[in-house]
Amino acid sequence: MIWILYKNMLMLFSAVLLNFILGTIIYIIWKLLGRLAESKGYVEINYWIWKIVLLAFLCPVGIIVLFGIKKKGLYGFDFWYANKIRILLTVLGIVWFIGSVIRAFIYMKKMHQMHKMLQKGRKCQPEIIKKKQQICCELGQKNNIDIVKHKGIKIPMAYGIFHRRIVLPEIEYSEEEIDIILHHELIHHKHHDLLWKEIFMMVHITYWFHPGMKDLIRQLDQWGEAYCDRTASYYIESMKTYFNVIIDIATEEKECNTYCMGLCENSELLVLRMKRMQSYLNKKPLKRITAVSLMLIIFGISSITVAASTIGFAKGYVYVADQTMDEESVIETEKVIDYKIDRKEKIRSQKREGIEVIKQGAIIPDVNDAGILDLKLKAKERIETKKKYIDKKKGKEIEISVSTGLEEDHVSKKIAIGIIEPNGKERYIEEGRNLWHGFKINKSGDYVIFIENYGEKDVDISGYCSVNPYITKEEDKKFEESNN
Repeated sequence: MIWILYKNMLMLFSAVLLNFILGTIIYIIWKLLGRLAESKGYVEINYWIWKIVLLAFLCPVGIIVLFGIKKKGLYGFDFWYANKIRILLTVLGIVWFIGSVIRAFIYMKKMHQMHKMLQKGRKCQPEIIKKKQQICCELGQKNNIDIVKHKGIKIPMAYGIFHRRIVLPEIEYSEEEIDIILHHELIHHKHHDLLWKEIFMMVHITYWFHPGMKDLIRQLDQWGEAYCDRTASYYIESMKTYFNVIIDIATEEKECNTYCMGLCENSELLVLRMKRMQSYLNKKPLKRITAVSLMLIIFGISSITVAASTIGFAKGYVYVADQTMDEESVIETEKVIDYKIDRKEKIRSQKREGIEVIKQGAIIPDVNDAGILDLKLKAKERIETKKKYIDKKKGKEIEISVSTGLEEDHVSKKIAIGIIEPNGKERYIEEGRNLWHGFKINKSGDYVIFIENYGEKDVDISGYCSVNPYITKEEDKKFEESNN
């Protein structure tokens, strides 16, 4: 079972590594192309671009594409067979895991402190609550957002995903200021900006080592604020008054927490927001067909990036694996092992007594695919796969090939390989340091593959299993006849 856990851990880190490459490529592309959208005043489009960049780090598209490539037999993807790659990934994986745990602990601690602090907030005056209800109705927003005051904060902020709140400092604002503040913070809730903050936290925990993470959250914050300003322009009569209030409040705090949306900006960013807003107001509204076209271009470039980076990743692995393959893992030509020794099948209706059965998570591969076997079998131990339905019309044979690495004169060769048929009977071959056999599928049904060590010593097993759409011996015979 340890080898299964080991492989899964390596596969997890491989997925993180691939998403790191994919996300970085898309990040660089949209860092450059985003300037074009900014110059055109397309605030909403730019905000969505950075959301796509963020999701590129989380969605396991690359690893799914990679398995599709592997299934077609184009590239290998078995890190655990290239020893030097395996060791390197193991070390990097441990460092990555420790860093992620530390980052997660820091975030959880800060969130707990924030949540604990906000529990001490007091309710706002009835007129502010009434104003909030009025604006919720105006924005088409559900009136399920609490509004409280707290002496521990300097600026208004939106907080929470499930229990949503607006938190105000213990400052007396004018009616006009309250109107603008509530519009601004309620629009953040309407846009689900706090949810995107949480998604970023997940990305930052996973990719804490990425040098572009600070810039990514800065881009999301800036464009989230610009998108909020753009929406506010539909409801606020004077944008000049709006920005005057924002400037007065925002300069009280230079930086916001990652887990809340607050009115906090330095003077340079406030000027940038006003320039973006002016650019948006001066441009003609974006036509629907143009918006759709831009989004299709975004998804198109992202899809091409996924495919290109994945194929490049697979090719890179093959090259590195070939260059770092251990000498002892390469079979010398003069010592080629012939597995295909004709052995007579044996049949039994029940398992061998005194053998411990371990049912593992592995399943029989699909037709025309191969499953890798790499395990340690203890004495008197047997490993079974999960059941898999095989259609006789599609799969003609279950092929199993194993090597124990034992010497020719080794006393312990008590290894058996076989299948369990739908009726429960077992067909198997045994006795040998290297075993190969093609078990013909007689009828459709659920099948199980097993490997059994009924000797007195532990044995290392390596090999493969597959479901073939042909009978191997018949194909070999046809091949020999065609060459004669």
